[in-house]
Formats: sequence, structure tokens, C-alpha cells
Amino acid sequence: MERNQFIEKLKYCGCHIKNRTDPLFDEIYYSDFQASKTFFEKLDFDCRIDENGRCKAGTRCCCDNCFDNAGYLRKVVDTDITKYARVFNTKTGFWRADKGCVLPHKLRSVTCLTTHCNHEKVPRGFSIMISMMRENLRIKSMRI
Repeated sequence: MERNQFIEKLKYCGCHIKNRTDPLFDEIYYSDFQASKTFFEKLDFDCRIDENGRCKAGTRCCCDNCFDNAGYLRKVVDTDITKYARVFNTKTGFWRADKGCVLPHKLRSVTCLTTHCNHEKVPRGFSIMISMMRENLRIKSMRI
């Protein structure tokens, strides 16, 4: 998608674009927020997406409205917009049938990093830990 089109999509979805050159922008907090997101690369949510783009529940579950919600992004730093726009598809957002989300973890929204639909297969403590991490990321995102 073209950068300006993507910016309009973000605005339409209620996403705030933060200017990195703004004197109130906290670069250290932003770096910590991005680093915290990389933890999720190591977690296995057991989301098996088949070649038709369906998860084991028979739908795209969590990823179903990726386009409609601009990847559930709530805050985006202006210097990252081009990275997002390059891979945003006008039908499926950041989601692809052959691989799921195409965004690196550090660019994904808090919602996308922490939502998992297979609660019956994961230990209760896992879901509680994810909920705690989600809240921690949301708090960090408020400071950006």
C-alpha cells in the first residue's frame, strides 16, 4: 500500500502517529518497548495456519480483521510507517495465508502479540503470564 494511503488508514482506525523528533518523544522508553516485544518471538501459541489460511478452529481467528483494524495498531512512530505500508495488503492487512503475520514482532501491535485462541491447550499459568505481559506493554506504549 502507498505510504499516504496507509497513513489515512491508520487515522481512520484511530491510531496515533508519534513524531520521533518531538522533544517529548522518549527514545529510551520506545527502545525498551520494542525490546519487550521481541520476547514474543520465542513463544509458541500453537497457531497452525494451513495453506488455505485457516487456523485449527477453521477460521483466521485473531487475525480475521487485520485489514479492518490496521493490524490493531494504536500508536505508530512516524519513522516506521513506510515499513508497515510496504507489507499492508488491502484485503488481508498484514496477514498472509501461507505464513500468518508478515510483520516482525517488534512492529506488531500489543493485541497481535498477546492474543491467542487456543486456551484449552495451554496451561492456565501461560494465559495469566500473557495477560500480565499485555498490560505491561500497554503501559509502556502510553509513554511513547
